[in-house]
Amino acid sequence: STTGAVTSSSDEGALTPLVGLVVKPWENVSLYANYVEGLSIGDTAPTTAVNAGETLAPYRSRQIEIGTKIDLGRLAVTVSAF
Repeated sequence: STTGAVTSSSDEGALTPLVGLVVKPWENVSLYANYVEGLSIGDTAPTTAVNAGETLAPYRSRQIEIGTKIDLGRLAVTVSAF
């Protein structure tokens, strides 16, 4: 609000895990995988809505990545998918 009064608030906890694994089957090759979850603040309901000014639920994101890294001395190659 323009008066500086608090019109809404949010106080919820959430677990946002991050897990990673790296395996080196050979000295110059690494295979890796990771999983991560995240949160970002939700939007605020518009003034035309019944719940105007209410902070909406946060956005959740999830990402999985797998890949390999190969070190060939003068050349390093990385391939990943997510």
